[in-house]
Amino acid sequence: MKLSTKIIWLVAGLALLFGLATSLLLRDTVQRYASESARDWSASLVHAIAEGVARNTIDGNSLPVRRQLQRLVREDDVLAYIFLIDFEGRLFAHSFDSGFPRALLPRLREAAPGDTQRLFTTEGEILDIAHPLIEGMDARVHVGVAQHRLHQLVETARRDTLMIVVLVALPGVFFAMLLGRRISRPLQILSTQVQAYGQGAQHDLAPIEGADPEVAGLVEVFRGMIRARAQAYVTLEEREEHLSRTLDSIGDAVISTDAQGRITRINPVAEQLTGWAADAAVGRPLGEVFHIVNDRSRQPVADPVQKVLDTGRVVGLANHTVLLARDGSEYPIADSGAPIRNHEGDIIGVILVFRDVTEEYRLQAELLQHREHLEELVEARSRELAQSNAALRAAVKELESFSYSVSHDLRAPLRSVVGFSRILEEDCADALDDECRVHLRRIIAAARQMGDLIDALLKLSRISGQPVQRQTVDLGAIAAEVIGRLREAEPGRAVELVVADEDMSVEADPKLIEALLDNLLGNAWKYTAGREPARIELGVKVSDGERVFFVRDNGAGFDMRYVDRLFTAFQRLHGREFEGSGIGLATAARIVRRHGGRIWGEGEPGQGASFFFTLEGVRA
Repeated sequence: MKLSTKIIWLVAGLALLFGLATSLLLRDTVQRYASESARDWSASLVHAIAEGVARNTIDGNSLPVRRQLQRLVREDDVLAYIFLIDFEGRLFAHSFDSGFPRALLPRLREAAPGDTQRLFTTEGEILDIAHPLIEGMDARVHVGVAQHRLHQLVETARRDTLMIVVLVALPGVFFAMLLGRRISRPLQILSTQVQAYGQGAQHDLAPIEGADPEVAGLVEVFRGMIRARAQAYVTLEEREEHLSRTLDSIGDAVISTDAQGRITRINPVAEQLTGWAADAAVGRPLGEVFHIVNDRSRQPVADPVQKVLDTGRVVGLANHTVLLARDGSEYPIADSGAPIRNHEGDIIGVILVFRDVTEEYRLQAELLQHREHLEELVEARSRELAQSNAALRAAVKELESFSYSVSHDLRAPLRSVVGFSRILEEDCADALDDECRVHLRRIIAAARQMGDLIDALLKLSRISGQPVQRQTVDLGAIAAEVIGRLREAEPGRAVELVVADEDMSVEADPKLIEALLDNLLGNAWKYTAGREPARIELGVKVSDGERVFFVRDNGAGFDMRYVDRLFTAFQRLHGREFEGSGIGLATAARIVRRHGGRIWGEGEPGQGASFFFTLEGVRA
């Protein structure tokens, strides 16, 4: 059959089908309109009725509402009546020109909002639909739809529609006959060329002479599709080549399968480990090429590809898995399998990546040996350290015993020296000249100095062995107590003590901190002798996020060339004009170090000195 004839029959058939479908659709519309559609259509009236009721129910005037209902019924041929039942179940307004037909009330009074009932009256069948006036309340609107009027309107519309279809179909068939020949010939030529292209007889479509612009445009569209298809093939080949090179360059072995677990691709590393060439492996089930067992039990390991296909998740091999190559070689491997999904998310295959872990196992074994050897060394060192600690504790105890023994043994001779010197000074005063008295005083002073030195050494040794017991300590309060004691010892001196207003609370051992400030403040008190006015300052500053405390004075100061001797026992930077044992700053440095901090000094001869210290854990 020619294409023009097909077009004519097509137009005529479409016209006939359109007419039948329209007729059936209108008939079905009558039925649906009488039930559910009537409900939806009548519901649109309720909103307008509700607005009218809301404006007139405040004063109980139902006349405007009745006029509104009558107007709605007159304007629509399908409506038979509308009436309202109020919240108490009473008739509020209706659309009837004369009195309300009371015969309707007994049957419709019990209707709930949303109910539909069919009424048979002298005017024919009426569909009564009850709508809630306000959602959630008992007041409702009853809408009566005259079914016979609705049928008449729809039947009239159906006849008019069928007439229009016939009037449209006849000219359509005529014009189809005229246009069919003009259109069918170029399309037949185009169809012949497309078939030839599909069979490979030609590589492009030739233009069709005398064809309409639309047909010529269609030919150009086909030509563009052919060129795009050719380019797509080239791009696909390039991507395939790039994918092949990428897989071949991967250092791990890669095997891909389809959804049935058959191998679709295998890279060179996988060929080397399995012993299978790609040509021989492709198309085979994975288990024939990738044969794995447990290294210890020698039992076959479950197929990882099947696990991926069953679970749809990435899976990995357990430890001690061995790959048995085609030539009998064994390789310990680690691998993982992941699903390959299409655009719809369906699994279309699996990608399996694995590698030879022989070298890793060797390194792990060596690492284990080194770790065991290290543990032995640590254990031996721990034993040596425990022995050293025990020896150190014994030495400390011996040192403490020696210190107390030295203190007792040295103090007794010193007391004798001082006592007998005083006896000589008092009892033999007449027999001694002035020079002898001077010598006796020097002996007594030297003995006292030696006693002070013994006390300082004992304090230093106690500080070294005393455990640090941290608690919150206020440096300002302790400084005030230390200066108070110094003022009681020398009430004649006028020394200004300045304590910074900042919070100087720290977590430290209170006894050791008191000894620290006692040495630093006592040092400043001693070296400001003779200064008018004498000034001592205790403050704090922040450096690199760390709180740094300082004791500053305007006393004698010191030469910075000898700063490295400040905190060494028995090293004094001043002469006998300032008393001292040379132990105070050494004791202060030892206390600071026991708290994990640092201490240093700055000074200038005649310009005073500053001593700075930090304590572990004291941050700004």
